[in-house]
Amino acid sequence: MCDPVGMVLGAKLLVSFFDLGRACPIMEPKRGKSVLALPRSAGWRGAAVPATGWHHTLDGDTNNRHHDPDENEGENGSREHALSMPEGYPEPECKPPSFFGIPSWLVTFTKMSFDSRQVLVSCEHASNRLPEDMKAPPEIMALHIAWDPGALKIARRLAETFSAPLHAGEYSRLVVDLNRTIGNSVLVRRVSDGHRIPFNRGLRRSDVQRRIEDYYLPYRTAVLGAVEGIIQDRGRCVHLCIHTYTPQLGDNVRGNDIGLLYDPHRQPEAALVHELRDALIERTGLVVWLNRPYQGTADGILPRIREVYDAEAYVGIELEVNQRFAESPTELVDITDAFSGCVQDLCGWKERDGKQLMARKAS
Repeated sequence: MCDPVGMVLGAKLLVSFFDLGRACPIMEPKRGKSVLALPRSAGWRGAAVPATGWHHTLDGDTNNRHHDPDENEGENGSREHALSMPEGYPEPECKPPSFFGIPSWLVTFTKMSFDSRQVLVSCEHASNRLPEDMKAPPEIMALHIAWDPGALKIARRLAETFSAPLHAGEYSRLVVDLNRTIGNSVLVRRVSDGHRIPFNRGLRRSDVQRRIEDYYLPYRTAVLGAVEGIIQDRGRCVHLCIHTYTPQLGDNVRGNDIGLLYDPHRQPEAALVHELRDALIERTGLVVWLNRPYQGTADGILPRIREVYDAEAYVGIELEVNQRFAESPTELVDITDAFSGCVQDLCGWKERDGKQLMARKAS
């Protein structure tokens, strides 16, 4: 005979099994929050945090150093520097969900309906240019601390492939970092990778605020507006955020060729990225790691946008490519085309869009 209690428990188990992305123990991001700046009620240190599932990160917390180990180096971590930074919002606490010890991406369906008109491409560290009133030695501005060499070439090619809008930073990240949240101690750096930044010494809070208003907010507003427009028109935005990283930072040699950054709490984003890694390895033979050399939930533009939209409406993937490929245009193109091809295959690329793509390449 059938056991009614057992049948009910079994049904609940199946629902949890196939819907773990929704059932994982983390508060779902809500619409209506500003991705530009989420101010706290008190100062930068020891501030009160709204009870939304996030935790406060002090300057010394390693969670605030995923993007650059030198974030708190020297003057960047000083009280004087902290006081010059506007108040902001802490970064999320990341504990990947699991189902009886099994990662959620293993037990969640991953196939997405996909349309080229859902794609948005951004490149925050595209340029090493400076505004006219800022000066620095050319040798400093040529370093990785000033920009992401090769990233703009990747972003432009992806935008062309998908016929997608492209948003690219106009000035160096040393002016103001478009990939950091207002309130982060390295939004404007005095020191980076051991180099003092001459045009950032002696900045007052008002100076930083002026840069935020002139350079930071217009970019963030434009990207968020593009995301909102795509979601309203197409139901989902697939945001490809493009960066490159230095092969070695201090004594730390990065062992991967490509990094795919994502949020392990969100589906179908998490499952898609795991499949994307396998496909990229098969196509390129390169070393592809997940959430390396940085964490996908570390402070940046994608985590802030994820706060605004639910996981079905917004899929954010950060592509990180080792900068050693920036010196080889052919290899950079091959990696870009492999990535776009894998995204198309795994997202159920529609036949008519595929024909349009082939036609563009043939021409």
